[in-house]
Amino acid sequence: MTLAGGNTQVFRRHRRRDDDTLVEYEFDVGVHYIGDCGPGGLFPSVFNALGVGERTRFLPLDPEGFDTLCFPDMTFVVPAGWDRYRDRLVEAFPDERAGIERVVGTLQAVADEGRSRVIPGVETPTFDRWAFRPLSELFTEGELSQSCQAVLDHWSGLYAGAPAGPRWPCTPPSSTTTCVARITPRVGVR
Repeated sequence: MTLAGGNTQVFRRHRRRDDDTLVEYEFDVGVHYIGDCGPGGLFPSVFNALGVGERTRFLPLDPEGFDTLCFPDMTFVVPAGWDRYRDRLVEAFPDERAGIERVVGTLQAVADEGRSRVIPGVETPTFDRWAFRPLSELFTEGELSQSCQAVLDHWSGLYAGAPAGPRWPCTPPSSTTTCVARITPRVGVR
């Protein structure tokens, strides 16, 4: 990322093997995608506070599919937005509509309530019940198939979690103004 006259960092490491052969490593740290970049979101607020907000522009990823999950028996394209996500899941797993609606509704409520927890006096019953429980418990309650669970749980690796472990509460896709909006930054000096 380049901000206000800075530059992108690439770290290289060179070493020689015992036989004097040069071994080179290159590390390029890049942003895959980040969330909460819509108007009033976390990242625009931080960049505004740093005085570089007017020089930072965020571009949304493809709302119809920003991730493609490839399984041996199916491919699932992950859209942005809770409604599209739920509908796409129901399209892929039509016999699991009721469970999908329950699970996605719960995940959306956890994400929404998680953002409002910072406001004193706001009730967050779904967040309090589910946010720090294993995702596998929600899948069990929703009676979802292993295939549907695999699609819903594909974010675990991003958050260094597993379905049976405690979770980051906001993993499914959302709109551009919420916790996990899928937006890529284009940052630079004008």
